[in-house]
Amino acid sequence: MKHEVHSFVERKYYVMITYDEFVDRLRNENDSTDIEVALMLLCIEDEYGTNDLGEPDYVAALENEGYDEDDEEGTLDDAIVEVANAFYVNAESWSNNYFECNGAEYYVFDDYEDAEEEAKQDVINLIDDIGYSGINGWEDFVDESIFEEAMQESNEFYCDDIADESSSIYESRLVEECYDAGLIDDDDFETDEDGDPNYEECLVDEDDLKEKLAQYMTDNSGYSYASQWYMDNFGEEEFNEFVKRNNAVDVDELAEYVVRSDGVANSLARYDGEENTFEFDGTTYYIYKA
Repeated sequence: MKHEVHSFVERKYYVMITYDEFVDRLRNENDSTDIEVALMLLCIEDEYGTNDLGEPDYVAALENEGYDEDDEEGTLDDAIVEVANAFYVNAESWSNNYFECNGAEYYVFDDYEDAEEEAKQDVINLIDDIGYSGINGWEDFVDESIFEEAMQESNEFYCDDIADESSSIYESRLVEECYDAGLIDDDDFETDEDGDPNYEECLVDEDDLKEKLAQYMTDNSGYSYASQWYMDNFGEEEFNEFVKRNNAVDVDELAEYVVRSDGVANSLARYDGEENTFEFDGTTYYIYKA
């Protein structure tokens, strides 16, 4: 909410300082960098709007922030100090682009590519926190061949297990399942004295049966994507760990796709989803309220 200028002050600083002079004083007061000054000015504009020249209404800021109930005739220097303190920018040590100003937190960049890179890293961090299934479009960046190999290997283990399990009719459960799947027929068994198939004596080599059934299970899994099969069978947590172990998802490409599709602000401007630009001293600054 924008402040209202105290009516009895009547903008007494209006003719005492120009915008450029105000900016220089603001910069010098806290020994601020250009990027910090740009953020201060944007916050002043958010709080007080713009003047007739389209500049942040610095006069309104001086009148309101510099007003002292005990000294209605406060000096210009006092007012500038008050404004500088009110809109002081605190740079976070962990990032060159993250700041606090006027009770809020911001990302600020003087190069849009840097903003995109920060947004990509934010997506990567989000993936670490919530996993892949929470990211739209992640399926398009999966190396499915890795999951297809995992599915085939899982099916081979299954076939090894059932080869040692008994069956009420057939030589083993392996033989039974191969027969039920149509991979072998009556001609693949020894015959008894009446010429009928003896289902306890399969003529096909056991290793061949394992190979046939494992491939059949893979080909008829019912899944269009082996990655989805893996997630459904082993859970999302194990899926995420498997991806990391095997580099099964191109995380960088996925993050770039998300930023390109949703925009930088979707990742960095979590407060309001807005991308703000501010022109200062010949440079465009990209500012996101975090």
